[in-house]
Amino acid sequence: AATTFGAELNVGSLSFKKQLPFIVLGAVLTPVLGYVFAGLGNAYPYLDSLTAVFSFIATYLTAKRILQSWLWWILIDILLIAQYFVKEANILAFFYLFLTIMAFYGYFQWRKKFVAHDL
Repeated sequence: AATTFGAELNVGSLSFKKQLPFIVLGAVLTPVLGYVFAGLGNAYPYLDSLTAVFSFIATYLTAKRILQSWLWWILIDILLIAQYFVKEANILAFFYLFLTIMAFYGYFQWRKKFVAHDL
């Protein structure tokens, strides 16, 4: 079995229904943080807020070793690629393209180790 620093890597899964509270939390926090970002003069306050809030959620799900966390990362990274291309921050866009590829790799690696039960 695969190990991480000598420990067994147990990967769980969450149904869409069990992910829904995280989605609702993100949907509630995104406009709040977007409003704060807008007050700070951010060029894309709500998009920045969306990616920031959902990145925190994805980080939590990744730390809990939830397989779907990688799908969250893929979506977030795709949004960030588009955002940085629009901002003409091409180096960052390519960086997030790299992270998207890494997220696909993480998803397929974790899927091999998936424990077949819903958390």
